[in-house]
Amino acid sequence: MKYLKCLLLAALGPLALLQAQDVQVVDSLLQALPHLGRNAQRVDAWNELAFQYRSADSEKARFYAESALALADSIAYSDGQSDSYSRLGVLAKNAGVYDTAEFYYLQALEARKSAGAGDRIAQACNNLGNLYKLMGRYEQARQYYAEGLDALAGAAPGNEQAKLHNALGMIYARLGQYEEATRQLQQSMEIRSMLEDEAGQAATLLNWGNLYQELYNYPKAEECYIQCLSAYRQLGDQQGQAKCFLQLANNAFLQGDYPSASDWYGQALGLEGALNEHERAVLYRNRASIQAELQQYGQAREGLLSSLLTFQQLKNPLEAAGILLEIGHTYFMQGQFDKAIEQYQKSLVQLDTLPAPRLKAQLLYNLSQAFAQKQDAGQASYYESQFNQAKSNLSGEANEALNFQLSLEEGRRKQEVALHLNKLRQREKTITLTIAGLVILWLSLMVALLYAHNNRKKRRIAEQNEQIALQEVEEVLTDKELDRAYAFIEGQDDERKRIARELHDHLGSMLSMVKLNFAAVDAKMDEIQSENRQQYQKANTLLDEACEEVRRISHNLQSGIIAKFGLKAQLEAMAEDYNDTRQLQVELSTHGLKKRMDNMLEVRIYRIIQELANNVVKHARASKLTIQVNRFEDMANVMVEDNGIGFAPEQVKDKGGIGLQNVASRVHGLDGTLTIDSAPGRGATIMIDIPIPPESKN
Repeated sequence: MKYLKCLLLAALGPLALLQAQDVQVVDSLLQALPHLGRNAQRVDAWNELAFQYRSADSEKARFYAESALALADSIAYSDGQSDSYSRLGVLAKNAGVYDTAEFYYLQALEARKSAGAGDRIAQACNNLGNLYKLMGRYEQARQYYAEGLDALAGAAPGNEQAKLHNALGMIYARLGQYEEATRQLQQSMEIRSMLEDEAGQAATLLNWGNLYQELYNYPKAEECYIQCLSAYRQLGDQQGQAKCFLQLANNAFLQGDYPSASDWYGQALGLEGALNEHERAVLYRNRASIQAELQQYGQAREGLLSSLLTFQQLKNPLEAAGILLEIGHTYFMQGQFDKAIEQYQKSLVQLDTLPAPRLKAQLLYNLSQAFAQKQDAGQASYYESQFNQAKSNLSGEANEALNFQLSLEEGRRKQEVALHLNKLRQREKTITLTIAGLVILWLSLMVALLYAHNNRKKRRIAEQNEQIALQEVEEVLTDKELDRAYAFIEGQDDERKRIARELHDHLGSMLSMVKLNFAAVDAKMDEIQSENRQQYQKANTLLDEACEEVRRISHNLQSGIIAKFGLKAQLEAMAEDYNDTRQLQVELSTHGLKKRMDNMLEVRIYRIIQELANNVVKHARASKLTIQVNRFEDMANVMVEDNGIGFAPEQVKDKGGIGLQNVASRVHGLDGTLTIDSAPGRGATIMIDIPIPPESKN
């Protein structure tokens, strides 16, 4: 019996074993089973076999788990019951049957609460949190992760606390609470560094990258993913490597770097078997998104529909809503606006109760654009107002993220220090006085380099200050030139009108008097000889032509180019000029411009759009420019959007970009409002609203 007990204890040892060791565990358990009675040891053995078979043979795993549960029920073994429920929950989750998994996990938690074991309660809460995260039910996930930490209150820091803090970090990020996300990830990294848990540190580092990606800091996210990939390679963890490849691909895709994204997705596909069903669905969805960007819309929809079906089966409404938006976008790009609207509205219904403000704002904007393309001004205006409200809320959230950026950087620095200290502790076992001297020399060199770097930084700051001063002077001069140009244009327009009035009032009236005199002569035409009659008729014809020419010249002088052909024609000519260069693709969309505005107002709106287009050519490195001009009853709306490198609006304000300052000055002069939506790496969108005065309506 002593031999059997030792054999069983060896079989029920650590779970984190390599594949060869797993086979040994299974063999040991199978050898021990014939010698075990119908007792708690047999329940534990069956539960361990269910755990070992969970990936390789799910049916065999389910058989052992159900057998263990039946025996545990019959002998009232509560720990065995909770373990059996947990094993059955894992099997249901892996099969994508989330409702069943939820039932088993809740049963496991209830059994462990009855037993009162804090660490086992925390494990059950962690399982439930992970399940709800997969289902997109983030608030419920947060509650169970927090409950798991409460169950461990007062216990020494361990792996279970680290896992819960790590999971909570990403849940808070998804909920937009970035400060709390930073705090949770930092606590996870501190515990795992203390435990010297390299695999755990890599898992937390992966979530650091995800947090940076949420904050649009793609370079920092890539840095974290590369470090994480290196750690997983050293550990030989293929599942971890596959996750890193997937996140690196997503990061490249979000920046519009489709070749790099395709390369990373290809490497992820090479390890596809290491990904779970949810991660594989994400992989296929993102590959379809690249196809959509390459205008392969039919193939893209096939991939998106396949991923949509998977996420619906997994009962994940958030991911499903995102895919419906992408499907709608493929229809929009093909001009099938009714189908696009149908998909957008399906997505909006799913998002109604979900915490996804950024995705909802994108949907509202897409709906306003689709209805505008259908010439449905009422619906377009409604969804545009909804979008503006959502964007306002989103901007506050983005500002919150920026406010927490310093906190995030501090957390990353602490993490790097923790990793470095961990390496130092390992090296201290074999360190020598010579190596210590080299470390001191290295530190001295780093101090010298930092000192030199700081000096260079100070010089750059001084040069930047000087450049800012020069730009301020140039802006003052530019403003004065702009005022003079406006005055000159208005003077030219007034002069043309004055000449037109002179032609019409004075010369026109003189010619009319001559015409009357000729009419008097006409009454006595019978008395004039035939030769004189012909001369008279010729003179009369020339007089009619002169009158007509005076009217034509007067009309042309009063109109000007835009007044004659209208703002829409002028914008179409500008778009054609840019497209002819083959360097920038310009898409122009207008609504309501058939109803004319005051000539000078149309000229000023055109100058604003022209300035924005010039800025895109000079600075944005864009390949595509979209211009939309919508005229409503009391308001003209302009939106200029590019796919260039983007910029931080706050930095532009600080540095004083002349082009945007000119635009802002012109918009202010028309009592309009200017909104800038941009960030590095994702292009720029400029939105302008200009009121139409009553006297400017035609």
